[in-house]
Amino acid sequence: MLTVRRLIEALDRDPVWTWPGVERWESSWGMGTWNPDPRTQFGDVILKCRPPRRAVRAFVKDMEARYRGRHPDIHAGPLDSPLVVEWALNEGYEIVERSMLLVHPLKGIVPDAGNTAQLATRYEDWVGFHQLEETVFGWPKQSPEVIYHEVRESSHPERTALYVVIRDGAVASAGGMTVHGDHAMLWGGQTHPEWRHRGLYRQVVAARLNHAQRLGLEWVAVSAKEDTSFPLLLRMGFHAVGLTRVLRRPSGDENKN
Repeated sequence: MLTVRRLIEALDRDPVWTWPGVERWESSWGMGTWNPDPRTQFGDVILKCRPPRRAVRAFVKDMEARYRGRHPDIHAGPLDSPLVVEWALNEGYEIVERSMLLVHPLKGIVPDAGNTAQLATRYEDWVGFHQLEETVFGWPKQSPEVIYHEVRESSHPERTALYVVIRDGAVASAGGMTVHGDHAMLWGGQTHPEWRHRGLYRQVVAARLNHAQRLGLEWVAVSAKEDTSFPLLLRMGFHAVGLTRVLRRPSGDENKN
């Protein structure tokens, strides 16, 4: 039986993709990434913090030493130690985002995908996807080398797939998925502001669910912000299994110790 703990532990074992140039670290109690470029905080994040009560202080000290006074975002998930969150709040961090981990069991009927969302197979599709990221999230421009790598990976849709909706010659909505054993993680879901509330993102989600079902997977998971895609995903058959909070130092506090 797929319990919440078994599900989250399975996701813990999935390889973590990191932005090019960002380094990853992992210990027995936690995991994170950091950007060695001192001019930017991009990529400085704690992705997992699981120390038992007796070891929270040691974990925090180790984290502070790793980041050398730079304050990373802390992603506190449903299995993470609440004492680490308590420490972060006491240190002046603020909760800036709340998202739910949702799971779709892929049993029975999944929503009809139609033919609106298409599997991305061209270099231009991936360029359009990253241009959409720049518009929606304000993320930096991606390098051609990374895009070529993504195109090569997407030539194996049994491992990685990106679905896009093209409108007026540009990517208007998109979302990807990566397969890990018997399940897949959905990522990159987004829609251009000018094309929202027209059902495009629903088609992107449905296309990925159908793709996962054709591969014979048992379930898919996705992290959704409470105030954006969360209600839609519930209507499409997803179940909420855990809350993640993102904590961040207020702007201007980066150099405080």
